[in-house]
Amino acid sequence: MILETGFKVTAPAGRVWQALLDVQALAACLPGSDLRPVDGDSNYEGALSPTIGGDAVACTATLRAIDVDEDGRYASAALRVHQDGGPAFATALLRGHVTENGDGARVDIVLDGRIAGPGLSEDVAKPEADRLLGELASSLCDSVNERASKPVQAPEPARAAAAPSRPAPEPAPSEPSGLRGVPTAAAVGAAGAAAVTALLLGRRKRRGAFVEIRYRW
Repeated sequence: MILETGFKVTAPAGRVWQALLDVQALAACLPGSDLRPVDGDSNYEGALSPTIGGDAVACTATLRAIDVDEDGRYASAALRVHQDGGPAFATALLRGHVTENGDGARVDIVLDGRIAGPGLSEDVAKPEADRLLGELASSLCDSVNERASKPVQAPEPARAAAAPSRPAPEPAPSEPSGLRGVPTAAAVGAAGAAAVTALLLGRRKRRGAFVEIRYRW
């Protein structure tokens, strides 16, 4: 069973792509999801209770990131769902693709999946699967739009700490005429310490970012 949908986001494609790479956000957008991270931040599992035929069906699900194509802005994730206390199960490959769309971006989602269980057929399951994919796309659109549209905050400039007040030094004894104008070892050490302190106070780390996604059920 292959289903397709998509949505537009009023944010730059690069930021939309980065937002879609957040597997945790994708897990939270699955209908009836209560998935938690396991073994890092690319695998999630837990309870999933989608509404099918008007009733919530208790299931256990796992979601796992598969691959990412940074250049083409493609990404995929595998979803496996098993009915609690029942024989029905479903597997799906979700694929997402981000492209530029005017001043914003478009996200295309493809779901390549299979549903199995007593009395189930693709013709019977497809309308419900299409509806659930629509719910996922709607939630994901709101989530991505909110996160990708936030303004980028510029890093604050480094502020030098105020030096503690010290009593004025007493006048140094006069130097012999042959040494006048030549810095002493103490002066050189103080100048070096001041330079190192200025460098440390002015040094800041940059944080990287990443993101996108493509899906199929």
